[in-house]
Amino acid sequence: MNENQERVLSFVIQQLDGEEKVESEDIMNLINVFAQINPLTEEQKKEVLRDVQTKIQISIDKGVLITEKSHLPWYNSAKGNIAPKFWNRYKLYLRHQGWNNAVLNEMDDATDAIMDLLGNPAQKEGFNRRGLCIGEVQSGKTSNYIALINKAADAGYKVIILLTGVMEKLRAQTQERVDQGFTGTDSDAFLKQQKGTERKVGVGKYDKESVAWSVTSISSDFKQKTASSLIPHLDKINVPIIFVMKKNRSVLHNLSQWLELADAGIIDVPMLLIDDEADNASINTHNADTDPTAINKAIRELLNKFSKSNYLGFTATPYANIFIDPETDDDMFNEDLFPKDFIYCLPSPSNYIGPDAVFSSEGKYQNMLHNNDDCEDYVPMKHKKDFFPNPQMPESLETAICSFLLINVIRDLRGNKKAHRTMMINLSRFIAVQDRVRRQVSSLVKEYQDAIQNYYLCGNKALQYPEFQNLKRVFENYFSGCPGSDGKTPITWDEVQKNLKNAVMPIKVASVNGGNAVRILNYDNYADTGLRLIAVGGLSLSRGLTLEGLCVSYFHRNSKMYDTLMQMGRWFGYRNGYDDLFQIWMPDTAVDWYRQITEATDELKEKIQMMRDQNRTPKEFGLCVRQDRGALLVIARNKMKTAKTYVQAINLSGEVIETAYLPSGRIENLTNLKATEKFLECLKLNYHPAEEKNLALKGVLQFKNVYWEYIQQFLQEYHCHNANRIFRNEDIENALFPEPKKFTEWDVAVANKGYANEIQIAGMKIRPAKRSFRYNRAIRALQISGKNSRLGSKNMSAAGLTEEQVDAVSKKFNKEKNSLSGTSYFRAGLERNPLLIIYPVVLQPGRNNPDKDTQEILDLYHDSSKPLIGLAIGIPLTDEKPILHTYKMNAVMQKELFGMDANDNDFDEDEDDGGN
Repeated sequence: MNENQERVLSFVIQQLDGEEKVESEDIMNLINVFAQINPLTEEQKKEVLRDVQTKIQISIDKGVLITEKSHLPWYNSAKGNIAPKFWNRYKLYLRHQGWNNAVLNEMDDATDAIMDLLGNPAQKEGFNRRGLCIGEVQSGKTSNYIALINKAADAGYKVIILLTGVMEKLRAQTQERVDQGFTGTDSDAFLKQQKGTERKVGVGKYDKESVAWSVTSISSDFKQKTASSLIPHLDKINVPIIFVMKKNRSVLHNLSQWLELADAGIIDVPMLLIDDEADNASINTHNADTDPTAINKAIRELLNKFSKSNYLGFTATPYANIFIDPETDDDMFNEDLFPKDFIYCLPSPSNYIGPDAVFSSEGKYQNMLHNNDDCEDYVPMKHKKDFFPNPQMPESLETAICSFLLINVIRDLRGNKKAHRTMMINLSRFIAVQDRVRRQVSSLVKEYQDAIQNYYLCGNKALQYPEFQNLKRVFENYFSGCPGSDGKTPITWDEVQKNLKNAVMPIKVASVNGGNAVRILNYDNYADTGLRLIAVGGLSLSRGLTLEGLCVSYFHRNSKMYDTLMQMGRWFGYRNGYDDLFQIWMPDTAVDWYRQITEATDELKEKIQMMRDQNRTPKEFGLCVRQDRGALLVIARNKMKTAKTYVQAINLSGEVIETAYLPSGRIENLTNLKATEKFLECLKLNYHPAEEKNLALKGVLQFKNVYWEYIQQFLQEYHCHNANRIFRNEDIENALFPEPKKFTEWDVAVANKGYANEIQIAGMKIRPAKRSFRYNRAIRALQISGKNSRLGSKNMSAAGLTEEQVDAVSKKFNKEKNSLSGTSYFRAGLERNPLLIIYPVVLQPGRNNPDKDTQEILDLYHDSSKPLIGLAIGIPLTDEKPILHTYKMNAVMQKELFGMDANDNDFDEDEDDGGN
């Protein structure tokens, strides 16, 4: 958008603030009024209309705060004496960017709450506050902490240090945001002219009197020489200064040295340090400059140089290194960066597309996921830097590239011709391999561009060429029915074909890595036309970088490092105007791991809300993280190379656990089926199925108030595979059946609404669920996989509850019923029994043709009258102490837990001959 459009957008949104539903005609009337002062073309007016329609519907909830109790609030009482000049101009800047008042007001409230938890810069006594903010990947954390920086500057903070991650491109990208949102000055021009005001940007256009200096610039990290010429002594400064720096030991050490030279002794200037990658929990690196221990030590040294210091981490996952890395609970609490004072869970706006919306089995955008298992023959997950991709490109990759070409056409037809569009291809950590892939992709794109240039005006005759055949096939399979500029009328293939040339010819293909990321991803150079880029890369595409207008993500990487996976999720974020177009291509293994960690993270965030309601402290949250089942995905991997025995405390209170791994052996599964038949016969004899009219879940076989001894006996007879990390019979026995008996009565449900043929178990009519699977021969396990990479629906956790109870859970967590996690039903404080769910399962092939091992299993279990049996258990909240799980990290256990060898290096950082 140009400046006139931004002004009109801002005026219209302010006029419509608070309106829930506004007709397009009324919005356009307002646009026409303001366009009399700020002239716009008809096409520009339509673009503003689309943006207004998107942004006036955005809402946001309140954040959730856990805090220690001794801190005295100060900020709200001091606000009367604080001139909010920095905050006011940043707020004005965001309004001109199209932010509506509801979202701005919530950001205002959230940052007020965080300011109140920092130290008071005006007080005489020193302080060392430590806190953590938890947000979503690509959800706008940067906007939140820039708002906080502005308020901190207003309140009297003079030194602000912002750590941005390990890559220079990410640091430069963040510096640009700081220039736009805080200093208001182009940092490169400022440092070259030394305190000059040659080029005002962002907030600087609205208020030129408020002055803040940046000691770093877009093109340069911290340098002692630059700092010394700008600021001889910190105690002499009268304006806020900010350092935007990489999370690098050498750079941090240079800053410490300069501080010692500039000011001997402890510096009596209030300082705020913001760590924008506190979730980098498990870097596996041999580089001393990026070693977490060395970096944490350097951060602590910086903090200790100031008498008034704050450390505030921002993380996209609760499993941050400050909780997970320390060997013991005591070590965690003694860690100087532990958020002892507060933890704040940031809310996300309603238009944010996060992991839950994509990977939840009920997610709004789960249909945007597409399988690319055929990429294994092109670039296998395990390969070395001298690997050459298969000359034959996989069908899924060509389809994804065709999708990107078509999305460019559709967005043009919708009037978004100047919007940036990016496709991400992430197949290898090796720069040499990335470049080989880039050459093949570039060659294919050129073939399509040549065909389009020559034949796009030939009508149906163009369809004799394979490029047009493929494009039309992909259009009909993925984009038919997508609306055009009016938001209603579907775009036709004829329209697409006629507009292919203008949309596709500007597309570039480039490798993006640490050496060239700054140059390639310079979106500002294409502000007038929009950059259309297919970016092939690895680490540079995996941590922190914002890929503008990301439409298509093609991802085929090792899927066992969950924190790396979440960071690789560049597709999370905001897709205003094209949320019906974007695509994510990845293997089923990656989908499974994303789904697992998404559910674990959602459940842990529910625990934060629960702990807030119970008035718990950050220390108790730290223990909660370490005891959470999701933490095992990180901890065991971190310690795998050295630990022989690992003891993990797991609290099953408020959890739902299930057997996603089933034994592959026929004898074990027949034993489980017989145990199930015996158990259900017993229930029939001693109990009657609950009356459906009293229950929320319809059509499901349910038994109420079953005595615990029947449950215990059944679990003792059931054979559970060790790959189910927490569902181990001896641990469940210890957790659920201690003395005195905690759970004397249980509810039981049988998932009998599947799509397989009806069978009978214990004389009861059952329709087993159909599930695809992966056979792991090494551990003799069948892993339930595919679109539903779990045994059953989250809604099965509502078994045994009434409609009124389910409504209460929905109200408690402020979510629609179909958005509730399975654990929600056990964490809402309801009076309910523990729940045992029995899942009869019939195996089916996945989307690809079954390999020899898979077909062998399908043949073995072809008789659908003898289903496999999976289980799930849900436990209500209790005050029980966590139980200890002991894992012996020998080769067998490592394979069973993670499907990998101890010396498997697939989760190492990206590298090339010269480093990245």
